[in-house]
Amino acid sequence: MTEAKKILIVEDDPTAIHLLMNILQKAGYQVEVATDGYAGLSKLRECDPQVILCDIVMPRLDGFAFCREVRKFNAKVFIIIISSSVEVKDLLSVLGAQASIPKPVNNEMLLETINTLIGPGQAVREEPAAESSPPLTDQQKNIGFGKKVLVVEDEGIIAELFKNILERLGFQVTIAVNGQEGLKVVAAQRVDLIITDVLMPVMDGYIFCKELKMSKEFAQTPIVVISGRRKMKEAFVDIGVKEFLMKPFGPEDILKKISVLTAAYTPVKNEAAPSQVAVAVAQKTVEPAVLRIQEPRPRIEQPPSVLAKKILLSGDDPVVLEDMKNKLQERGYAVTLEKNGRQISAKIDILNPDVIFVQLYFNEEAPVEQIIADINNVIRRKVREHEAKFKGKTAMPEFKIPSVILYKVPEEVTASGTAGENLALMEDLLARCHEQGITKYIGMYSPMSFVTKIKEFISS
Repeated sequence: MTEAKKILIVEDDPTAIHLLMNILQKAGYQVEVATDGYAGLSKLRECDPQVILCDIVMPRLDGFAFCREVRKFNAKVFIIIISSSVEVKDLLSVLGAQASIPKPVNNEMLLETINTLIGPGQAVREEPAAESSPPLTDQQKNIGFGKKVLVVEDEGIIAELFKNILERLGFQVTIAVNGQEGLKVVAAQRVDLIITDVLMPVMDGYIFCKELKMSKEFAQTPIVVISGRRKMKEAFVDIGVKEFLMKPFGPEDILKKISVLTAAYTPVKNEAAPSQVAVAVAQKTVEPAVLRIQEPRPRIEQPPSVLAKKILLSGDDPVVLEDMKNKLQERGYAVTLEKNGRQISAKIDILNPDVIFVQLYFNEEAPVEQIIADINNVIRRKVREHEAKFKGKTAMPEFKIPSVILYKVPEEVTASGTAGENLALMEDLLARCHEQGITKYIGMYSPMSFVTKIKEFISS
C-alpha cells in the first residue's frame, strides 16, 4: 500500500484547522498541523509534506515571512496561500507559492487545486462520521420549525457546517459574509437568531453586534458570537451580548448551544416590512471594521499615578489615537498624543516615555523610517548623557530604554499602484523600519486585541 500524500496546514485558527483537516482526511490525505510560521518551519523539516496550506495572518511569523523562509531550504514543496485578500494573487511568484485559495474556502476549489498539484488522495471507505452528523434527540427534532437564523461568517467551510446542522434542526438559514451584509439581511427579513464570527472583512463582528444593540428594533434579537479568544468576551458582554461559542468547536457543540437557546425564546411574529430605522441601520456607511468605534462605552477614568508608565502615541488617524488613548488611560497610564511625526523626537526629549507608538504609513515629507531613526538617535544620546552623569559614582541607576512599537491603521498604503505593488512596498517599508530599530510591529490596530498585543510592554 502506498504511503498517503502529506499536507501541512499552517494556520492559527483552531476551528479552521479542524474543518480543513476533516476535508483533507476524508479526501485521503495525511495531515500535519502547525499553528504559526515558526512551528510550520519545524514541522516542514520533520514530516516532508508535498503541499503546504498557509494562512497569512498569524502570530510570531506571518505567512509572507514563512514562505520566504521555506524557499531558503526547500524548493520542491508546493505552497497554497489561503487568504481573503485578492492582492495575494499578485505576489505568488514573489512568495514562491503555486496557488492561492480565497476565503471563505470553497471545498471543491481546495481539493481541485491540491489534486492539480499532487494528484488525488488515497481512496477511503465512506462511513458516516459521527462528528459531522451527530444524531438528533427527540427534543432537538424540528426545534427550528418556523424560525430563521442568520449566520454571519466569511469562512465558507464554517458557514456550511452551521447551515447543514441548523437545517437538520428545521431552521431556515441565511448566510452573510460580513457584518455589513448581515445588517442588510436583518433589515430586509425577520430573523430569530444571529450567529456571527468576530474577525471578518468590511465590518467585523464587534461593530455588527454594536449596531444591532444600538437599534431598539433588533436589540433583543439573540446573538451567538463565535470566538477563539476568551479575552474578546468582555468587549462583547459590555455591549449586551451574552452567548458565545468558543473555538475549537464541533457539530455537537453547535447542537447543544442552539438547543439550549431555542428553548429560551419564541420566534418573532411580526412579518411587517422593515421600518425606516431598520433600513437606515443596514445602509449606514461604516468605516473599515478594524476600528471605527465612534461612541466608546462608558468607563471610569483612572488618573495616572506618579509612578504610572508614560506612553507617547503618534499617528495621523484621530479616531485610532483617541481610542488607543482611552484604552491606556482606563488602565491608569499617562498618555501623550503627538500627531506631527517631526515633533516626536522633541517630545521624547521632554517626556522620557516608557513606550512609544509610531504609525506605519507612507509619507514622503516625513518618512516613517526616518522618524524611527530620529527616535533611536535621541535614545542613544540620552543613554550617553545618563552614563556621563553617573560616571565615577559607585551606583548607577538603570536607564530604561523605551520600547518603540509600530502599528498600522486600516487605510490604503499608497494612492496609486496595484494592490500587489502596495503590499510589496509595505513589506519593504516595514523592513526598513526594522533596520532602523523597532521593538515590535503589532500589525493592524484592533480595539479588541490592542491591549493584549502590547501587554508585555506596558506591564510593570
